[in-house]
Amino acid sequence: MAKIKMPLMGMEASGQLGKTLVYFNWKGINCARMHVTPANPNTAAQQARRTLMTAAVDNFHDTALIAADIDGWRRLASIQAKPMTYFNVYVKKYIETDDDGETWPSFFNDITASDVAGQIDFSIDTAEAVTVYARYGNSPSYMPNTVLLVEDSDTFEESVADLDEGSVVYYQFYVDGEVNSVSGIGKVTVKSS
Repeated sequence: MAKIKMPLMGMEASGQLGKTLVYFNWKGINCARMHVTPANPNTAAQQARRTLMTAAVDNFHDTALIAADIDGWRRLASIQAKPMTYFNVYVKKYIETDDDGETWPSFFNDITASDVAGQIDFSIDTAEAVTVYARYGNSPSYMPNTVLLVEDSDTFEESVADLDEGSVVYYQFYVDGEVNSVSGIGKVTVKSS
């Protein structure tokens, strides 16, 4: 039922009038439009996409993300062309990975640190049987260096030395040959002596 204040189309109206018109306020402007029932063709492709979206959301909730993981995903969200939350970027990357026919690795427990002067110790967990790399650099959008991480049980680790002490290094984990299978962007300050 439409709620009308003052004469119709005068001051304020909101809601639908039968199944023909919808009155609403948009950015302070009183508007009216035709009542439209959205189409839902329920095709096989649409159902497959909905199933993939559900799998992406379930994976996000099932992955044991720690604060550093979430910070990395937030950092990755901050450099997207369109404003996105870290959850949206996670789901987007999951879907892009599937669209490219790649395997989504569940990276978690990012405990990368710099405990030795001029050195970074990369460490990430995944239960997947994959080859993990870390790319790193001095900007969240420019990471020209790459290092192969060595597996020890379900943890992948590697150290990189001869870095500028006190510099900030951004990094990202990914699976060999699968460009969309990334974790969030991590950030660590290289320890000074």
